[in-house]
Amino acid sequence: MSEIPPSTIRLQKAISDAGVASRRRAEELIAGRRVTVDGVVVTEQGVQVDPTTQKITVDGKALPVQGKRRYVALHKPPGYVCTMSDRHAKLKVTDLVTMPGVTLKPAGRLDADSEGLILLSDDGDFIYKVTHPSMSLGKTYHVTVEGSPESDTLNRLARGLTLEGETRRTAKAQVTKLGKSSKGYTRLEMVIHEGRKRQIRRMLDTVGHPVVRLIRVQVGPVLLGILTPGQWRELTRWEIEAIMAYNGPDVAVTEEGSKPSETSHRSRPRPGPGKDQRKSAQERVQVYKDRINGGLPSGGEHNVVDWGRRQGRGKSSGPDQRG
Repeated sequence: MSEIPPSTIRLQKAISDAGVASRRRAEELIAGRRVTVDGVVVTEQGVQVDPTTQKITVDGKALPVQGKRRYVALHKPPGYVCTMSDRHAKLKVTDLVTMPGVTLKPAGRLDADSEGLILLSDDGDFIYKVTHPSMSLGKTYHVTVEGSPESDTLNRLARGLTLEGETRRTAKAQVTKLGKSSKGYTRLEMVIHEGRKRQIRRMLDTVGHPVVRLIRVQVGPVLLGILTPGQWRELTRWEIEAIMAYNGPDVAVTEEGSKPSETSHRSRPRPGPGKDQRKSAQERVQVYKDRINGGLPSGGEHNVVDWGRRQGRGKSSGPDQRG
């Protein structure tokens, strides 16, 4: 495998991240010939730099060297909150990850009474990639519900429905019936591409099958794997690369004969940059799949999957009733 290229960002962002000036003010400093990179005055906006290896000065004063960015996958136990603004919350997900000198922020939310995979980082660009609706990474949940949903109900969930108090339908989802459990409960797998408040619980309440247990097992290419509640690990370099290289869903036909839609969530991860771009499109996709799958932990009940296939491109988004 080739090495990941250095992590570069725009010069004005590097200055802003260092706390020297806002991005707009940083652009003014660059235009005013007050910024140097490795001793060379830079006046062009948008120049890419690596703050961890290059010496950047503003008015002759060097920017502090940024440490290594950190990327974490955590198995959130029930009862912990993902919001950092709640002063009264006693249990926060950031309390579970010990990294002295690093200020981690959750990339997205997971309800206090839900559990499973939550990503954390001190890299704002990474958090944007994970959380912004335009990226539509896709999140996978294993849900235990009351009763046994019929195929019509599963199709309704997959097509999208209108939640109480809202007028916009939920986006298309992927719904798989995993089987029945004890006490008259049913296990479902749901893949959604939105982040509305308590969305899955509200969807299942709407169709008359309240949630008994909800656990998130995958975010984009990252799997919960064998992590137990409260455990965490740092992401592999290929997981990070897969997310940072992803630029949102491709526009694709959602159903036979239908027109492409801006709200379509059919997508496939795009191959990363570098020498792989010289390969054919099919070869690049396969190389990228191998990178993602090869870098993920295995074990437990959650196996490594083809992220592109799970995004569902070219297939119906209706339910798969296994078991």
